[in-house]
Amino acid sequence: MHDMEMNVVRLGHPWAGAEPIRGEYNQTFLDIMNEQTKLAEDHRIYVLVDVHQDKLARQFCGHGVPDWFVEKDWMPNSSRSPAPLTKPCTTDSGGFPSPTAQCEQFPWEMHYGTYAASNAFGRLYSNHDGLGMHSQPNGRGYNLLNEPWAGDVWANPLLWGFGVADHMVLEEVWNRAAKEIHKVENDTLIWFEGTAWDIKSGFNDVPLGDGSKTVHSFHYYHPPQAWSIWNTLKNRDIDNQRLKTAGVFTELTFWYRDGSEPKDLADAMRATDAHMVSWMGWGYEDLYDSSGQPKPELAKQNSRPYPAAVAGKAYSYDFEELLGTFTLKFRSDPDMDAPTEIIMPPSTFPKKPFIAIEPEGSMEEYQKDNRTLALFTSKSLQTPMDIKVIIQVRK
Repeated sequence: MHDMEMNVVRLGHPWAGAEPIRGEYNQTFLDIMNEQTKLAEDHRIYVLVDVHQDKLARQFCGHGVPDWFVEKDWMPNSSRSPAPLTKPCTTDSGGFPSPTAQCEQFPWEMHYGTYAASNAFGRLYSNHDGLGMHSQPNGRGYNLLNEPWAGDVWANPLLWGFGVADHMVLEEVWNRAAKEIHKVENDTLIWFEGTAWDIKSGFNDVPLGDGSKTVHSFHYYHPPQAWSIWNTLKNRDIDNQRLKTAGVFTELTFWYRDGSEPKDLADAMRATDAHMVSWMGWGYEDLYDSSGQPKPELAKQNSRPYPAAVAGKAYSYDFEELLGTFTLKFRSDPDMDAPTEIIMPPSTFPKKPFIAIEPEGSMEEYQKDNRTLALFTSKSLQTPMDIKVIIQVRK
């Protein structure tokens, strides 16, 4: 991953692993999580601790919360999963679907809207149990919950509305969680998500009201998103400006399986460049083949040059894959002593590239290493200036 210049990962940290028995924390699990975080640090990769779930619990054909969170008989028989999609599953003595093939009757995302799963999310949001992990130097904060469901949509159908649950349910939950985290780590970043089908965010404010300590995390899949990735990124930028916080695109189709993904992933990468938004993936095992080598087409899409720092205000950047041309446009700030740094993955730039800077002489080039180009603003520039940097793959 480091060779592809992927410098940040989401590290799944499910509640089920941390507290398999209520009130008893699994120190072995927490130690392993810290070891994995340290391993990432050794390879210069940042880590976002991600409280991950999909469909919440094993009882709903999913995962995330401990088995003890969902009691076997808390719902009437007729309302058990996957009702109302179809009649309830047969279960084993622990209340888990048996045989598990029953879970394949419907697309996995449809299980969220069942009576049982929606009720359980509602109970989760009113629950104060939590989990912890020691801070690490390369930690980028805590993603409070992956793809949160709107809550008990059968008790309150208004929660199905675009952005409604963000304000009515999730805003309070994220405030509670952030308050507890900041008791231990006051300066850590709190990453928060809205419901997966939002067109625009319904949050009135960020957790605890401080945008400098939060990051708006969002995903893109079509469906549930109704618009193109370009429209979605535009809407999220509007959200982030309104909320006065940062935003990071934290999940997208990151793999090749049914043949349509190469075009979609290429389009996503162009969109993230155009909107100058940072991104992360999920399901990193799909990056590699059975021998552990990167899959060539995926490696090509993920090994993209990008500006890690800009000594001024960035206007735009993009990478034309077919031409092998990276372009950065920005307005310089002569008061900044730090350089503009552009990351050039060695797999994309195996040879020293051609570099052109306009106006000529406006930047002083320093090759920090074989993957980082540092450009210092010329001391002769006393006022801000529009600058273009062009980097061309050498054939």
